[in-house]
Amino acid sequence: MLFKKKKKIINTATIIYKKIILQSRNKTFYSKALVPDTIDGRFELIILHFFFINLLLKNKGEQEKRLSEEIISLMFKDFDYNLREMGVGDLSVKKKIYHMSEALAGRIKAYEEAKEKKVKFIEKAIRRNLYGTLEKVNASSLTIMKKYFLDSIKLIKKNNLLEITEKDVIFLDLNNYFK
Repeated sequence: MLFKKKKKIINTATIIYKKIILQSRNKTFYSKALVPDTIDGRFELIILHFFFINLLLKNKGEQEKRLSEEIISLMFKDFDYNLREMGVGDLSVKKKIYHMSEALAGRIKAYEEAKEKKVKFIEKAIRRNLYGTLEKVNASSLTIMKKYFLDSIKLIKKNNLLEITEKDVIFLDLNNYFK
């Protein structure tokens, strides 16, 4: 029985993580919202979308907690794999993964605070995280990403775990913000 539960959690986490990755690779983030199409930019979008999913999972039952942990585990296995594919050596990978885990915790905390304190803090968190490598941030991109952040929180709260695993699309279409 325990094995079946573990396998189900792994399968569910894999489904959700693939949806996070698919959304984070949406070219609109890079071409229209002007998030840097770099390793950092992609990392930030993965973390942002994990944050939205984690809102649904946190402060729930033991199963949701294990699911969140499994998604994080998959995320870091993926980061590890991609770093190695880029030619980063074993010793450096461990250091980078450690820094990425610290960044994840910091981003989640920043987004949580932004969610609670609203507009001013949301803009600050988005500017620092999604656009942190840029000297100058496009104001309309920042405004759109702020709206996307708020709307995504509203949307995810309307869903439940079953819906996010069964629906093909669980995130907002960023293209709708550019019409």
